[in-house]
Amino acid sequence: MMKKQQFKGYFKKVAVWITTAAMLATSFAMGTDCFVAKATANFTAVQDPSNGNYVHLDWQGMSGSEFMVAKESTGDTIYQTIPLETTIRVLNVYPDDGTGSPLTSTYDGQPTSSDSLKTWMNTTAPGQSYTIGSPDIDGTQYNMTVDDVALSTFNGNPSYYLGSQGNYNYDVIFFGSWDRNGDGDSNGDLSDNAKTAVTAFISAGGGYLTGHDTASFTHSNFISLAETYLNMHVDYLNDSEIPTYGNTQIVISKKGLLMNYPYVLGNVGDVLTTPMSHTYYEFASGDVWFKYNGSSSDSSGNWDGTEINSLNGESGTNNFYLTTWNNCAMIQTGHSDGASTTQEQEILANTLYCPKHGVKTLAFRRNL
Repeated sequence: MMKKQQFKGYFKKVAVWITTAAMLATSFAMGTDCFVAKATANFTAVQDPSNGNYVHLDWQGMSGSEFMVAKESTGDTIYQTIPLETTIRVLNVYPDDGTGSPLTSTYDGQPTSSDSLKTWMNTTAPGQSYTIGSPDIDGTQYNMTVDDVALSTFNGNPSYYLGSQGNYNYDVIFFGSWDRNGDGDSNGDLSDNAKTAVTAFISAGGGYLTGHDTASFTHSNFISLAETYLNMHVDYLNDSEIPTYGNTQIVISKKGLLMNYPYVLGNVGDVLTTPMSHTYYEFASGDVWFKYNGSSSDSSGNWDGTEINSLNGESGTNNFYLTTWNNCAMIQTGHSDGASTTQEQEILANTLYCPKHGVKTLAFRRNL
């Protein structure tokens, strides 16, 4: 029997593809005022008569296969995969001191640590009985579990922690977060073996979220992943090409699923507050959900750069706090050494739920 699950998203018109690794696919399209399904014996798409924004998908596939659903919004020319999970397992690979211990500091007089993700996600949401990582919203219970491991430990045996193709231990992996990712040289980077393992994980539909200063400095493996899977360009060595850009205020620049799943974060133009962060010679050509609300330098005059929207003939921006592409994302959390606001933690929660795009379930009820 097929499991049925409910999901929420906000697309006025989309085309969706359900695909296996063998690229067996069929599609449906949903317009604002109409619904058309290309149904076969192996696939059905039925609009919910009680709520026209919901569609129920059923399909058949090989036992044990992992499936992805991709969408194309009006005006798009490239399909992107979308999230399908309300229960996720997250592995936080945190920067460490080289011996496995997290980095520590203070921010506004409060102790901070590079392994804070688990604490943030297990913190009770203000005025609620649920935690930030596992909210109960509109009748849907979300469940997030977070494990963590030091970067130096993960680099030594990545498959032990991550698992392997068809038997991964986690749905999403998050690298971060700390200034310089702990170290600007190879100690803050993935090992070659870790890069290979993470590449396979991403290719299988696993969610990849990377934090501040990971894809920068001389972190060649993090940079390679960003340029391959995040539709980014990084040029730390030629620092005059891409200005740095940062602020303590971020503004919603795009409406869509990530702004509403599971937390409704606001509308385009709304301004949220985070600890100081910035881009660092990074240019994003993917989806940019939050931009900085203008550039603002710190006490040393850093990060007050000029926004650019074109690089080597490609459109994009150096002004981004959060960018995504398919099942990968980069968020600038981490510059302020483990400090985070409740608003930033809700952004992180949404971003952690959204990257996981591979599922074994063969039926969904989805708000598009």
